[in-house]
Amino acid sequence: MKVIHLSYPLSPSFVTDFSSIAIGYFDGVHYGHQGVIKEAVRYAKKTSLKSAVMTFDPHPRQLFGNNNYTASITPLPDKLRIFENLGVDITYVVSFCQVFSKISPLDFVEQFLLPLRATSVTVGFDFSFGYRGAAGPYDLQNLAKERFRVEIISSINSSHEKISSTNIRKALQDGDIEKINNYLGREYTISGKLKGSNGELFLTRPFLLPQAGEYWVKIYALNRWVYSRLKIYNSLYKKCENGKYQAQLFLLTKDLLPISETIEVRFISLSHAEQIQDENETNLPLEKMSYQR
Repeated sequence: MKVIHLSYPLSPSFVTDFSSIAIGYFDGVHYGHQGVIKEAVRYAKKTSLKSAVMTFDPHPRQLFGNNNYTASITPLPDKLRIFENLGVDITYVVSFCQVFSKISPLDFVEQFLLPLRATSVTVGFDFSFGYRGAAGPYDLQNLAKERFRVEIISSINSSHEKISSTNIRKALQDGDIEKINNYLGREYTISGKLKGSNGELFLTRPFLLPQAGEYWVKIYALNRWVYSRLKIYNSLYKKCENGKYQAQLFLLTKDLLPISETIEVRFISLSHAEQIQDENETNLPLEKMSYQR
């Protein structure tokens, strides 16, 4: 997958392929987001176009001082990997700066989408664009003036609740890992490096963390998957001088992981006392664990 970083205004010399583009911030890349992206990919294959995603960095709310959006459900490198797995050919990462935040809906179409040679644009039902999100998907249809196709994807619900990044963030605050994994269609994942012998984990990126508590997780280390428990003492973090993100995270796994090994941690559920039979069980290989998801 080709990744192209863009800023507004586009360079007059910028040239790219005709494409079917899905547009959104896509934090989480949950089932609803996947529906938008898969439609763009489907139409691209049908019409022999390139499939593309347009996303933004940083989060628009972060630009305006909302510190709740400093951390992400899926930081940019993780989003890019998921996009590629969904079959996307090109991802446009648009710098969301003060200048771009003030773009009018008309200029977004005339000076951004058209130069990107968008033949088809797919968005979610709640997509907004232009200064202060003034325009919505049906405004996009009107501004397209039949110069490109606009496909609007309806809401996807689960248990009478909309699958959305906002509801996933709330579920993280509640420690409701089962709901999060259901909405994402995969296990919620963070990555980090272990430092010292006490299992302290330094995040590699600003992941949004579940509420403080103890969680069943599975980790990939020493060429195998193992179950473990992760203790989160505080879901807040700070950025360190070495570029890592420090939070009070500790893996409760003894004598298994080398110091400083980068590991992937996948959340399974909030841990309950009755699930923990023996301290040594957390060191068993995944296939030998009696605990079932």
